[in-house]
Amino acid sequence: MKMTIFEKVLEIYQKIEDSESTICLHCLGRMFSLLGTNTSNLERGYSLLLSLTMDNHRKYLSTEKELRDESITNLKILADNANFSPAQKVLGDEGLDSARPRDNKLCQLCENIFLNLEVYIEKAKQIAKDFEFNNFLVGTSPASKIINREDNFKSESSLLNSESFKSHFNREVGKKLSLVLNKPVEYNNPEIVFVYTISFDKFHIDLITKSLFISGRYNKLLRGIPQTHWDCKNCSGRGCKICNFTGRQYQTSVEQLISPEFLKSAQTSESRFHGAGREDIDVRMLGTGRPFIIELKNPKKRTVDLNKIEKSVNKTNKVK
Repeated sequence: MKMTIFEKVLEIYQKIEDSESTICLHCLGRMFSLLGTNTSNLERGYSLLLSLTMDNHRKYLSTEKELRDESITNLKILADNANFSPAQKVLGDEGLDSARPRDNKLCQLCENIFLNLEVYIEKAKQIAKDFEFNNFLVGTSPASKIINREDNFKSESSLLNSESFKSHFNREVGKKLSLVLNKPVEYNNPEIVFVYTISFDKFHIDLITKSLFISGRYNKLLRGIPQTHWDCKNCSGRGCKICNFTGRQYQTSVEQLISPEFLKSAQTSESRFHGAGREDIDVRMLGTGRPFIIELKNPKKRTVDLNKIEKSVNKTNKVK
């Protein structure tokens, strides 16, 4: 016969032999996250322990000695191993020995990561402070030790209705970060992704920003200017006597004449120029001009003044 959820929860905490450790409410709720909806893992974990406490308090108040003895055992498991204050309070009110609440108990699964999420929020806030963006997403790369420990725990306890540490962390950090940044989470096409690399004792964040694409048309009024930058054939861009140590096959290009103003406006140092079709060096480009797209990588600013950029480029160049 399969265990009930209450029996499974009691089994989880019965196995805890170290008085300095427990399973936190966040991680307990995660073990049953596929059961029930519209609630958080923290709320789910608390509800499970509170329901267990209430059920065993009811049994304790019955007249059957066997039920009373069983309930006392269960309440002490909840008070000691789960460090659950309502169970501790019940035992105290009924004149039974009870453990005192201990804030320093370490969760066996997350080592209290979910009790200290503000550290992860504040770090992301500082990293993103100079970036302009309208939405974001959180990603996580947990250390293998975190994944293996949790997989072993689920396997040993036959927990089939749980979610991963990664999904749990992404959601909880995403919710809190959304409030702090006052920006929505975007799953399909985020402008910024915070990628947390996490181990139990440390973490760091990589910031991935969506490229900014700007389209336009250019006229080339002089011959002898290639469309894009060419590395020197002799030195492959390293610099040599043949290229006068510039690393360039040609002194300039349409890309090099147009890009700097865009880079400056978007506050980035990396771009890629996409021209529409090939263009010989010894021709001009007149009329309505050739279409192009400039890709600005890792931009800090996503709102740029295109009219200002156009005027600045046209003022100084023979490429307009």
